Amino acid sequence: MNLPEKIARLITSAKQGSSDVASQYLELRSGLNAQTKTDVLEKLTQVRPDIENLWKELAEVYRQQDMLQAGEYAGQQFALISQFNSDLNAANLAFNQREYGRAESLCRDLLTKVPGEVRALQLMAKLAFQHKRLDIALNILKQCYQSRPDDLNIRVFLAQTLMALKQPHQVLTLVSASLVTFPDQIELREVAAEACIKTGSFENALTHYQHLLKHHTDKSTCHIRIGAVYKIIGETDKAKNAFRQAIEQLPESGEAYWALANLKTHQFDDDDISAMKMQLDSADLTDPQRVYFNFTLGKAFEDKQAYEESFRFYTEANQLNDQKQVKSTPSSTKSFMDFFHRDYFTRRDWTGHDSEAPIFVIGLPRSGSTLVEQILSSHSLVDGTMELSEIPSIAGQLNRLTKPYVSGYPSSLSLLTKDHAMKLAEQYLSFAETFRGGGKYFVDKLPANFQHVGLIKTLFPNARIIDVRRHPMACGWSIYTQFFAGGVQYAYDLKKIGQHINNYNQLMQHWHKVLPGLIYTVDYESLILDFENTIRGLLDYCQLPIERSCFDFHHNKRPVATPSAQQVRQPIYNKALDHWRNFAPFLSRLREELNDEVMPQQNEH
Repeated sequence: MNLPEKIARLITSAKQGSSDVASQYLELRSGLNAQTKTDVLEKLTQVRPDIENLWKELAEVYRQQDMLQAGEYAGQQFALISQFNSDLNAANLAFNQREYGRAESLCRDLLTKVPGEVRALQLMAKLAFQHKRLDIALNILKQCYQSRPDDLNIRVFLAQTLMALKQPHQVLTLVSASLVTFPDQIELREVAAEACIKTGSFENALTHYQHLLKHHTDKSTCHIRIGAVYKIIGETDKAKNAFRQAIEQLPESGEAYWALANLKTHQFDDDDISAMKMQLDSADLTDPQRVYFNFTLGKAFEDKQAYEESFRFYTEANQLNDQKQVKSTPSSTKSFMDFFHRDYFTRRDWTGHDSEAPIFVIGLPRSGSTLVEQILSSHSLVDGTMELSEIPSIAGQLNRLTKPYVSGYPSSLSLLTKDHAMKLAEQYLSFAETFRGGGKYFVDKLPANFQHVGLIKTLFPNARIIDVRRHPMACGWSIYTQFFAGGVQYAYDLKKIGQHINNYNQLMQHWHKVLPGLIYTVDYESLILDFENTIRGLLDYCQLPIERSCFDFHHNKRPVATPSAQQVRQPIYNKALDHWRNFAPFLSRLREELNDEVMPQQNEH
């Protein structure tokens, strides 16, 4: 590479946000004449005025050429930016030490001195992200992106924020062009792969992960991600092979072992169990990996019918993981019940979108909702999608629609006009379109949508809503044995699980009361024990003609991204119905928390 090419690469590196621009310049310096040094440094300080040592170099070059006034200015800039960077380092240190108030105070002082300074804005975005004000973080990062569109670090942070806001299509738009130019940029490719999964582009996700496998130092995690995609698309043997390769690469990867366990159909042998126990005995094992190993050993001993030993490992996993959860205020069931009274649905002077396409399947995690979704999506008129994130996203938008005396969602729905409601409905349908095929209807199976039934019926009065119920002890126990990727903070304590089941039941009772006859309940136990009649009732509610494919749902090859993926690819079986009873002696905290009204009438003991 000749000198002009090296200089061009240095300027490009500066634009991309490289942290070692000054050292790159020093490597070139000896080959530059005085004028070229001046030209390069002037360009670099224009592109990256935040790098103090560039100003120091420029000041010296000016002085060597007797450009004393320019040299004095560059020296002043060096002093000012040195102090600014010192203060910014203090703000970043405060952030890293979780002194968020101090970090914000220091950062605001810096932005008063230099409004729009990109690094200070990025720290403000990190603070907003930390406090779950993702909308604020997004707006700040968009400002940074406009200032430095070539900065890859800003682009990665912006993409990660868009993913957190559940906007994967925007992520792909943002990163696709960058990956053409910078195919080996690991963080961009990681977020692109994640966005592909969220948009159902599984082959593209595999391509990204296979590329990462060649360039990433963490081969084990790459194999785990590859295996996860194979699991979604039903390539179970390939998934197992990928997870085993992850273990070979990193024997202390509890995540890889848990990925195998989370197939639900895999059973561990004695050698696996010994290997996992040995890892747990290591003092060097991190807490996150320790959580994975304990969950996996819980599953391994459960399969061996060693229930007391199994419960011990599950408890260890849950207690350790519960300590790591960021405590947050749960949504208020009462706020939904107070706002969505029966008159709300009957006295508005407008109705929502007339589409009958959405079929919402709601329920607690591990309640059987994936099975119901699989049955419905096996019908020729129904598209299976994924757990679509758009209804909670719309709720988040409405949470910011406030006026005096109207404090967030759901109260903000009182401000909703018909035009705004139609726009939100079209936004939802447009989002869902990406995941659809040619069916007249589609299933949105996001368990958390049970909170948003009022919003759903506001936007789509003709939408079908299916409420899947399972014996609360069976459901609660199954939740306790599952390590969730995120967003299920109550799942690691039996008492909290019981409280959440009570809240679900209370809110669903309310929805049935204010929307009489409009929500259909599917009892999981009835679905298993009276399969054909239950399916016929379900199809009748959805006004779908009977099709044999719904009864042969296990032949459906569609992607499934929930923990039940392998289970719904098997014919109906009833061995799991009363499996929780093997652990009944250990579940008193769950049973004591459950309201009597949520329990089936028959004796649960």
